[in-house]
Amino acid sequence: MDARLREGIDLFNQGKFFQCHEVWEDFYRETEPENKAVLEGLIGLAAAFRLFCDFGEAKGAVRLIYQALIRLENYQPAFLQIRLKDLCQAVEAWAKAAEMPDARPSASNIPKISVQRFGFFSLAPSSWRIASQIFCKGNGAALSAFKACKAARAPLCFP
Repeated sequence: MDARLREGIDLFNQGKFFQCHEVWEDFYRETEPENKAVLEGLIGLAAAFRLFCDFGEAKGAVRLIYQALIRLENYQPAFLQIRLKDLCQAVEAWAKAAEMPDARPSASNIPKISVQRFGFFSLAPSSWRIASQIFCKGNGAALSAFKACKAARAPLCFP
């Protein structure tokens, strides 16, 4: 995982949404094109929660959250080692609760971003062959498991 992505996640999880947004924007400018939509979604979430936490604006934050979720929907369950499915479900639940009449959304229950330890399918498809050679070299059982999971598009994680 890129250090800037990790730094942004740490800042997001600490509630430092402005700083997180800045770090991810720097990373966005230099990242591969296939990563840009996910970063746009993450940056959108940071902007939404900054709007809520720093300015008390729930309606605008909810609108930004739904826009960010659209960006992230095609990258689930995980991408760039981020557990996007879990994040999207938690963020959507927060947004729906914030939309309720007489809702009092709280900064204390803003979802955190969690990451995978390692998953082949958090890698770009072009990296799967290289990853299988590194982790499965000389291990027929691991290579067979990798090929089966790749065919099923299921996550294959190593401790």
